[in-house]
Amino acid sequence: MTLWIRWWQRLTIYPKLVMSFLVIILPVLGVSLSMNAMGAESVRSEITHSMSASAKQYLNLIAMDLNRAIRRQREYINSPDLMDLAFKSPVMTEVDKTAAIVRLQQQLRQFKSENAFIEDIVVYIPAISRTLSANDGSVQAIVQEQYEAMKEAARLMDSPLIPWRDKQYISFSYPDGIALIGSKEPLFVFAIELSKANLQQTLSQFRFGRSGGAVLASTKNGWIVSSEADETVGPRLASSVAQDPHGSGASVTPSLQLNGRPYVVAMDREPTLGIALIAYVEEAELLGPLKKYRIWFWLLCALSMLAVAVFSYWIHKWIHQPIKKLVSAFRSVEKGNLEVTVARQSEDEFGYLFVQFNGMVAEIKRLIQEVYEKNYRLQVSEYRQLQSQINPHFLYNSFFIIYRMAKLQETDSVMKLTQYLGEYFRFITRSGADEVPLKEELTHAGNYVAIQSIRFNNRIEAVFEDIPQLTEKLVVPRLIVQPIIENVYQHAFRNKLADGIVHIGYEPAVGEFRIVVEDNGPGVADETVRELSGRLFAAEREIETTGMINVHRRLKIKYGEAGGLRLARSELGGLKVTMTIPLQGGEPHAQSDRH
Repeated sequence: MTLWIRWWQRLTIYPKLVMSFLVIILPVLGVSLSMNAMGAESVRSEITHSMSASAKQYLNLIAMDLNRAIRRQREYINSPDLMDLAFKSPVMTEVDKTAAIVRLQQQLRQFKSENAFIEDIVVYIPAISRTLSANDGSVQAIVQEQYEAMKEAARLMDSPLIPWRDKQYISFSYPDGIALIGSKEPLFVFAIELSKANLQQTLSQFRFGRSGGAVLASTKNGWIVSSEADETVGPRLASSVAQDPHGSGASVTPSLQLNGRPYVVAMDREPTLGIALIAYVEEAELLGPLKKYRIWFWLLCALSMLAVAVFSYWIHKWIHQPIKKLVSAFRSVEKGNLEVTVARQSEDEFGYLFVQFNGMVAEIKRLIQEVYEKNYRLQVSEYRQLQSQINPHFLYNSFFIIYRMAKLQETDSVMKLTQYLGEYFRFITRSGADEVPLKEELTHAGNYVAIQSIRFNNRIEAVFEDIPQLTEKLVVPRLIVQPIIENVYQHAFRNKLADGIVHIGYEPAVGEFRIVVEDNGPGVADETVRELSGRLFAAEREIETTGMINVHRRLKIKYGEAGGLRLARSELGGLKVTMTIPLQGGEPHAQSDRH
C-alpha cells in the first residue's frame, strides 16, 4: 500500500486526471450504450403511431356505414308509397292506404336489415297523423314531442346525427328544413335510430390491452357512445373534442389523467358527420415494456451523480487544495509578508511549483533589501546635493546687494544687511541638520525678507500670518519657504516700483499642513500656470534645479507623492504657491535629536 501511494505521488497531474476520468466515464458509457441499444423512444413512438392509424381506420369503417344510411334515407324522396301517403291520402281509399303502408313498412325493414348500426327507422307522416316503424310493423299515432324534436333537428341541419333521450338519430325532412317557412309542416320526417349496442360492440373490438377502450363522440352536440362500462371515461375524453370542434385529422395526446391514472390517447375526426373516434389505454400497460428503460435511466443518473461526486473530490484533493494553498501564499506576499513558505507534499507539478515559489520569495526578499538600501542612499545623496545648490545661489544675490549699497555709501543699510546676513548664515551653518522646526524655518524666511526690504527700499510689504500652535514644532526640510519668497522677488516684483505685497499664510487640512505664498505681481495667465506646473512635474533630472523646482523635488524625496508644490492664480493678482506637508497620523512630526 505504501509503495502504491509513493508511486501515485510521483505521477504528474496529467496522468492523475486521465486515470480519474477513465475510472469515472467508463461505467457511464457502458450504461449509455445499453440504453441506446434498447431504443426505448423508438418503441414508444411506434406504439402511439399504431394507435393513431388504427383509430383512423375504425372511424372510416363506422363513417362509411353511417354515410350509406344517410344516402338511402334521402332516396325515399322517390318512394311512390311514401309520396302517395304524404300527398294523396285525402283522396285515397282505406284499402289503398293500407296497401301503401304495408309496402312502405316492408321497405323500412329491408333498409334496417342492410345496416348493423340501425336500431329502428321511424317515418312521421303528418297527412295521416301516423308514425310508421320498421321494428314492430304497427301504425301508431304521432308522438308529438318526439316528432317536434326530429323536425326541429332536421330543420336546423347542424349535424346529421342528433341525440334525443339518450338515443342517437339521423333525421331528415321533406321538403328540406331550410325550405320550410314559418309554421309550415313538412310532408314527412324520416328518422333513423342508431343502435347503441352495436356501436358499443364495434368500439369494443378496437382496444389496446385490458385497460384500453374507445369512444365515439359528436364534435357538435355532445352525444357520445363508449365501449367502457364506466360511463365517466367517455365524457372526460369527449371534452377534449369539444375544445377543438373544428379540428380534423389524427392526433396523439402522450399523457392524459383519467381517474387519477395517466392514459395515452389517440383521436381522429370525421368533419362531414361531425364525429370523432377516441382510443385510449393506460400508459402503464401500453408502455410496460419500456419500464426497464426507466430503470436504466435512473441507474445512469445515480452513477452520474456518484461519478460527479467522486471526480469532484479528486479534483478538490489533487488540484483545488494545492492551488488554494498557492494562491493564499501569493496573497500573503502581496500584503508584504515575505516570510511565507509552502510545504511540499508531493513530487508532481505542484510540488515543483511550491519549491520554486519558496525560492522566488527568498530571492524577492533579498532583492528588495538591496534595492531599498540603494534607493535610500541615492535619495540621501540627491537630497544633500539639491540642498547645497541653494547656498551659492543666495550668496551671489547677497554680495551683489552689499556691493551696490556700499557703492552708494548707504552705511546704515549695509549694517542692517550684514546683521541679517549673519543671522541668515548662522541658521545655515550652525549644524548639519537636514530638518528644522517650522517656526525656525519661517524666522529664517523673515530674515531673508528683511534683507530684500533693504534692497527694495521698503517698496514691497511682506505679511506673515501667525503659525498655528499645533504646527510650531512641525519638523520640515531646511530652506523650503525662503526659495519660494525669493522667486517672488526675482520674478513678480522685478519691475514693480511700489505697493508690492507678498503674503505667507497657512491652510490646515485632514492629514496634511499647507503653507501658501501669494503675491500681487502682474497677472498670470492660465497658460503660464500650466507651463510652470509642467516644469515642476517634468521627469528630467539632469538639469540644474533651483528655486521652486528645487524645493518641489526635495519635498517629493522627503514625503513621496503626498508632498510637493501646487501652482494657481492668486486672488491678489499674481501667483499662488501651495506647499503640502503630510502629517503622520494627523499630527505634526516632532523635531528629532539629530544634529
